[in-house]
Amino acid sequence: MAEALNAEIAELAHALGVATEYWDQSGQHHDVPSSTILAVLAAMNVDVSTPDAVSAAWDRLHTGPWRRMVPHTVISTQGESKPVLIHVPSGAPVDVWIELEVGGRVPLKQIEHWAEPRMIDGRIVGEAAFEIPAELPLGWHELHARSEQGHGQPVLKQHGVLVTCPRFLGLPAAMQSKRTWGLMAQLYATRSRESWGIGDLHDLGSIAEWAGNRGGGFVLVNPMHAAEPKAPIAPSPYLPATRRFFNPIYIRVEDIPEYEAMPALMKLTIAPVAMLASAASRTADLIERDPIWEMKASALNTVFAQPMSDARAAAYAAFCAREGAGLEQFAQWCA
Repeated sequence: MAEALNAEIAELAHALGVATEYWDQSGQHHDVPSSTILAVLAAMNVDVSTPDAVSAAWDRLHTGPWRRMVPHTVISTQGESKPVLIHVPSGAPVDVWIELEVGGRVPLKQIEHWAEPRMIDGRIVGEAAFEIPAELPLGWHELHARSEQGHGQPVLKQHGVLVTCPRFLGLPAAMQSKRTWGLMAQLYATRSRESWGIGDLHDLGSIAEWAGNRGGGFVLVNPMHAAEPKAPIAPSPYLPATRRFFNPIYIRVEDIPEYEAMPALMKLTIAPVAMLASAASRTADLIERDPIWEMKASALNTVFAQPMSDARAAAYAAFCAREGAGLEQFAQWCA
């Protein structure tokens, strides 16, 4: 028998959003082992090893929000207003506004709210409520607060993250009024005679066209996020290196505009590699990602070294600028 969980720790776990029980798919009730709950709390940096530690954890839970002017993160839903609580020295004025991801500032209006001031770390802190408007655009914004205390006291400033999410993620309008059918395919296994040993975006286009010409409405495929940049590459599409960027192993080299513009003699340097890789597509053997990627990466580097048209160069520069530091950090990690 697993050791029973202390009732106060169980209550703390519930307050922190950690489940202590669940019902499985057969409707059977299960208590989560105490060792699992304690491990989860430890991973959340919540110390419950002693009664004093548990009391301190409760204190942080109750007073934590009062120790910040602005919450670390606020989640709002587009089309719905939402109050956000701001904490400043009791009686001090405060200005609150949103810096939009796309640029621009939205001041927030204070709304009626009463909460008894609290003594926090030797000072009396008050709580005020401001309204996040319903018409904010979707995106990752910044929530700012600024309070001038006067009497020679420093100006208090702080900001947090405000995420505005869509109210509903539904079907495309074209699919809402009718039933349709479609195909489901693991793209890496959907190989054609021209594939380089693994299904690619050209193959996806072919199967989508085939289904569409027969009245199909969709093709469902596996995730195509970026994998490791070198062997060994994880064989599962559900274990990506990052979900922010695309896996270039799915690119059909011959479809790249720069390849089309290459001199014929230079294309001949790639053709044998393509023939060797595509031969693997005509077998029923397992997909060998590592050698396929080694061949395809070499070809992609050759193509990338070719001159770009003005339009392609501008699109590439815009992509790099749009993705910013995240793209640079991922590229550095890959290198």
